[in-house]
Amino acid sequence: GGSEFRGKFEQACASLNILLFVIPPRQPKHNGGVERANRTIKEEFYQQAETPPKNITDIRRQLQKVVHKYNYFRPHNNLAGLTPIQYIQNFYLDNKKESQYG
Repeated sequence: GGSEFRGKFEQACASLNILLFVIPPRQPKHNGGVERANRTIKEEFYQQAETPPKNITDIRRQLQKVVHKYNYFRPHNNLAGLTPIQYIQNFYLDNKKESQYG
């Protein structure tokens, strides 16, 4: 069942030293950023699909293009107009500077 899978998944994460945050089911307010990203990707994927996908390989190819655009080219209001990759690069540059002078 589902709980058996969750138990194995949690064990696998622990064995790989992956920190896992489990949120209550059916409470998207606890995971708002991810829920919003999923909604945006879903909307842009279906709105911008070149042609209806023919098979799973085609779906994956089209979805990869949308995710790439989302992360590398699409500015985000919550990131001060930066793309996610720009935001991450700035974060690491700022932290590197602080660690050198802090």
